[in-house]
Amino acid sequence: MEQKIAGGHGTTRFAAMIGLSGWQVRLGREHGLLPDPDLDGERWSPELAEEARAKAAHVIAAFGNDPPIGAARAADRLAVTLGLDVERPDVEVLVTRGDLRVVSHYREYPVYLRRDVDALAPEAVAEVVAARKGP
Repeated sequence: MEQKIAGGHGTTRFAAMIGLSGWQVRLGREHGLLPDPDLDGERWSPELAEEARAKAAHVIAAFGNDPPIGAARAADRLAVTLGLDVERPDVEVLVTRGDLRVVSHYREYPVYLRRDVDALAPEAVAEVVAARKGP
């Protein structure tokens, strides 16, 4: 198989060219919404970058414009929004129960979409917090 000569666009330039941030490109690739680089050195050819531009709207629809957050930030966000004593392990329980999905991993830690965290049913969060705190 013939290798293509390096050139084209690196991740930062590719992301800017198609109107996305670097984290959106990473998630888009992880979830099969964007193509992997087609040139040596993790670079996209101008032709593939142009094709990918049409897929950017799908990435935004799937993941939004706010970068994902980890369990600690998700817990803080829920605590402020719901006025509950939400902690990191509570978020992990919500994932285990199927109330919240892991969208990706960052440095081996699960991350969640902010909109998914915001969409959690207050009753579900309260139930998990109450179970942790006990009677």
